[in-house]
Amino acid sequence: MTASDPPQTPAAGPPQTSTPAAGPPQTSTPAAGPVPAASAGTVPAVRFHGPADVRLEEVPARDPLPHEVALAPLAVGVCGTDGHIVAGDFPAARPVVLGHEVCGRVTAMGSAVDGLAVGDLVTVEPHHYCTGCVYCRLGQEHLCDHRRGYGVRLDGGMTRRQIVPGRIAYRLPAGTVPWIGALTEPLACCVHGMDRLAPVSGLPLLVYGAGPAGAMMVALARAAGLAPVVAMDPRPQRRDLALAMGAHAVFDPTDPTAEATARALTGGHGFPYVIDAVGSGRVLRAAVDLASRGGRILVFGV
Repeated sequence: MTASDPPQTPAAGPPQTSTPAAGPPQTSTPAAGPVPAASAGTVPAVRFHGPADVRLEEVPARDPLPHEVALAPLAVGVCGTDGHIVAGDFPAARPVVLGHEVCGRVTAMGSAVDGLAVGDLVTVEPHHYCTGCVYCRLGQEHLCDHRRGYGVRLDGGMTRRQIVPGRIAYRLPAGTVPWIGALTEPLACCVHGMDRLAPVSGLPLLVYGAGPAGAMMVALARAAGLAPVVAMDPRPQRRDLALAMGAHAVFDPTDPTAEATARALTGGHGFPYVIDAVGSGRVLRAAVDLASRGGRILVFGV
């Protein structure tokens, strides 16, 4: 998920990954000081040039500056935001290298980077922050006046070589499967959503929408001890996914008996916690109808 401009829509299908073709890692000697980055030749990249205009082309590569790291992306998630960018519904720079759900390996480092080493497997927090505005200085970087998103305003991970500040590259366990590592960013969004919802263990929770984000919400709810955890989705394969992720019950919202049956699982009180992981006015109205007195609704899909 990226929040550079308007909020994003969670992905509508199972996470897809794009794995760059195998090749030897690129390395360079870390720069000795704050000197301009030298050219590192060219690398293939997937770039957005306008609605329905995405091209695979060679782009200039460079070495990292002292505070930066160079990554060889291994897996990049295709997010719902990417679909909206390509459709022309979400503003993005032109041309920009797409991809903000990234797992890659560090291939080169600037001299001022701490806590990482060449060869580390990392994921990327996909925003560039100025670090100098009042919000950044207060530790509220998500409100940064100059925040820009990788894969939206800045070149993202659908390439052989991505350069990012070392401070936003987070080491993953060495044995992490790359496509799972690429799910770190959407999972972090779900964790944040659950933190905002603040559910109490032992109470019921309802999730509308069992795509990747909704399925992760189901798993987090089970891990938090909520019960029953119920999911609503009109697609059979999505309902199966919700069950696989730990839902106690699933329903097709187009079934006229679904809401009454789901409510009965709460003793008739309704759900104290409801998550809209779809982003639909119709779904939000249904969420209000099924919420209990004093219930909380998390509007996650937008």
